[in-house]
Amino acid sequence: MYQISTVIYSFFYLNVLWCFFTLLGGGIFGLFPATLTVYTMLRCQLTTGEWVVSFREFWLIYRANFRPMIKPALLMYGVGYVLLLNNQYLEGLAGRPLGYVSLLLGLLFVAYCLIFFPVHAHFKLSFKEGMLKPFYVLMANPVLGMVSILMFLFSEWAVIHTAGVFLLFVISVPAYVCMRLYWLYFEKLTLKGM
Repeated sequence: MYQISTVIYSFFYLNVLWCFFTLLGGGIFGLFPATLTVYTMLRCQLTTGEWVVSFREFWLIYRANFRPMIKPALLMYGVGYVLLLNNQYLEGLAGRPLGYVSLLLGLLFVAYCLIFFPVHAHFKLSFKEGMLKPFYVLMANPVLGMVSILMFLFSEWAVIHTAGVFLLFVISVPAYVCMRLYWLYFEKLTLKGM
């Protein structure tokens, strides 16, 4: 019972820290470093088996990730905005056939975004490597990308439909599900020597 309450508290506190530091970074600029910090702390939990969620740890990781995450954040915001405009334009211009192509591109972008944070939490990468490696992982295992979308949506749905718990676990539970999935994949690659 104590372990269950520790896990619930850790998820809750991680979510509170994520909200606080996202706002501290000015919203759109704080979102990427705060989310990467959540994934990094979850990776630490997966590797050590211990929950170490503290304000100080979160701050240190967040501060180290703030500057390096600005360029990827701006690039991904830009790509997401272009895809959104493209979807609206193509649907209005040609109707359904091109709308499906745009939907497929949108799903690939969402899968890329879900892979982006676990890859950055697991590997220490430069800007160029950090933008390409999630794409390589997605192309090497597209099923894993689709499974991560489904698992993320399911965990998000479960959090939303659990009365009153939505704001308490909105990022921590879905992030844990995705990080666990990719952590297992990265461990399998490490065992194969890749």
